Amino acid sequence: AEGITVDGYAALQSLSLPALTTAGEVRVSSSYSVEPTVLYTLSAPLVTSAAVVVEACDYLTTVTFEKLGTAAHLSLIDNPQLVTASFPLLTQTGDLTVTGNFWLDEDDVAFGLTDLTFSTLVTATGTVTVSENDALATVSMQNLSTLYGLHVEANPALTKLLLPLVTTLTQGTAADPGAIEIWDNTALCHNPSSCVVALPLSNLADNVFSWRNNAVTTLALDSLTAVGQLVIISDAALTSLSFDALVDAPYVYVQGVTGISELSLPVLNPAQCDLVLTDNASLISVNLPVLDNGDGTVRVERNDVLTTLSMPAIHLSDLTVRDNAALVNLSGLTGLTHPAEVVVSENPILNDISTLATIQEIDGDLTITDNASLPTASAEAIRDAIGVNDIGGEVTISGNL
Repeated sequence: AEGITVDGYAALQSLSLPALTTAGEVRVSSSYSVEPTVLYTLSAPLVTSAAVVVEACDYLTTVTFEKLGTAAHLSLIDNPQLVTASFPLLTQTGDLTVTGNFWLDEDDVAFGLTDLTFSTLVTATGTVTVSENDALATVSMQNLSTLYGLHVEANPALTKLLLPLVTTLTQGTAADPGAIEIWDNTALCHNPSSCVVALPLSNLADNVFSWRNNAVTTLALDSLTAVGQLVIISDAALTSLSFDALVDAPYVYVQGVTGISELSLPVLNPAQCDLVLTDNASLISVNLPVLDNGDGTVRVERNDVLTTLSMPAIHLSDLTVRDNAALVNLSGLTGLTHPAEVVVSENPILNDISTLATIQEIDGDLTITDNASLPTASAEAIRDAIGVNDIGGEVTISGNL
């Protein structure tokens, strides 16, 4: 069949397609029904190739495609009673979307899909999306090795995320780079003895890795050598970050990770890196010993207990150091020579910026303002050491001691 659509048959209780072998798409939904559909089971035992969409079937408990091997796309969306989704021979799909398959009782206890297993799936040419399944505890795709993207978000009961063969993503484009996004799964590794995250990433050179607000305490991706963008944000549970093999990361953003005290990227040294470290309330030490950084940027702001900022190899970076309440000096910035811009502002106990005297030229502005413990003479000494003729933009020195 070119396609089969079943939509709006509110009284239909069981749908079986016993002789169908191929179809362009099998779509079952209740979008045209004014009454809740009472479909309980969907079975297509001989279908080997089809796109599958099952959406908004209020009482559907079981979906079975016993011989489906290839799906142009597969979607299970907003089926609150769904308990079993069985695709035992599926090896390849395009986009795979599983979202909103749960219901809450009067005590707000979640019921619905608890286990999402695709044991034979090898390739997803699109994005795997698993989101807002409130009862889902396990996602297991033990043989999946090729995919374009992964988005796992807001599954509050999820404790097992098993993708042990995923080391990289297929190459994306500049506009759509492909991403691994793991967000707001608030039970993920909350109890380490019952939680497993198997995701042995090694190369995401053209892709994004984004992590937000899970319950993992240690995020160690020590096989990862390259990533297009590394984004770790708004996470109170993390106490340890480890990227020991990461060499190439043109963009690193760590914001609002309130539990980590140290950030060390021992071999990070891409041709250019935009590095942003902001609002990390427990961060004491930053150590990037070999980062040269080309003509990238370094922005370090609002890290309340930061005392050590060690980046001895950077020499061209735009530099912004602002509002770090415990920072006393910039002794770890010993190699800066030709930045495009320098901003040192609102660091209340900073009293020594003498290492900035290594700067030979600034293309843009030099701003040293509102550092309450920094003698104005020290700021002016940096200006004079560089030479006003070698500062291409404005010089602003004010509000210091």
